[in-house]
Amino acid sequence: MSNFKKYLPAWLKRHIRAKINGWQLAKASFYDYRRFHVYSGIFRRYRDEASLGALITKYYHMIEKGLSLPAPRPGFGYQAVHDLSLLVTQAMRDQLCAHETTLAIDAIFGWRAFNEASGVPIPSWVDALLEDARRAKIPISGLPTKNPVDASGSLGADHLSFLMSRSSVRNFAATDVPSIVLERAVQTAQSAPCVCNRQASRIYFFSDAARKLALFACQNGNRGFGDSVPVLALITVDLREFVEPSERYQGWIDGGMFAMNFLLGLHAQGYGACALNWSALPEQDQRLRKLGVIPEYENVLMMIAIGERKQGLKVARSERRPTAGIVRYD
Repeated sequence: MSNFKKYLPAWLKRHIRAKINGWQLAKASFYDYRRFHVYSGIFRRYRDEASLGALITKYYHMIEKGLSLPAPRPGFGYQAVHDLSLLVTQAMRDQLCAHETTLAIDAIFGWRAFNEASGVPIPSWVDALLEDARRAKIPISGLPTKNPVDASGSLGADHLSFLMSRSSVRNFAATDVPSIVLERAVQTAQSAPCVCNRQASRIYFFSDAARKLALFACQNGNRGFGDSVPVLALITVDLREFVEPSERYQGWIDGGMFAMNFLLGLHAQGYGACALNWSALPEQDQRLRKLGVIPEYENVLMMIAIGERKQGLKVARSERRPTAGIVRYD
């Protein structure tokens, strides 16, 4: 076939390549659509704990945000509190989503206290729900908001220089990465923003040589250093946590911020890492899934190679474009 190609005119080669690209794009898009349709919380809201927890989180976070505004409007969020109460009642009845339920009860209690102080009548079903929560021994702190951490000391030039000093590392020392380093980096990742505090990002670590090679075989950007990576991380998002059609791409946003904070968490501890993209065709994704390392309802976002930086290593210059070329002021 390759011998035949060299006899084709350039315009025909371009035409064939465009047709192949179009077919692959359509195939990949349908693959992504089908996975989101099957595994997201849009059509399975009450079929599993993850989707129920996501909805509870969505509504209690709406109440938290309302209470944190400079001047909350008395009576705000009535419908959200009503919908949340139904979800919490179901969760308590089925003994599901204990963590989310506790936070939701706190939000409702805080909402009740605010509106009572504002002279707004409190519906009887709110008091009934809170009484049910007390009988279920759900702790109520009544503090759905908190004072922010003083970040004034983190805005100096030294801290900005630290953020801009991170580079992708592809040359690692042959030493193990302590689990405490990974855990601290994960805690850093968890501080990243996410839609309605849903926290759908997940992370898996692999240090077994055979397992790493099998995973790297599914990814195209690790040639020349993949076999010397001490730890491979796989970042995914749980599709069950997304419950609206408008959230079809939210996983990439939330997961991307989670991954960036994770990289900075490693960098802050003096460890190197390289984000490995997962711009994969369905065949690659299916090959990885056959390894059985993640559940079907999670989408892969990226892999990250992790290790101690080798002495004397070099990194790619990766010069960034001038800021003026990407900024617009209105």
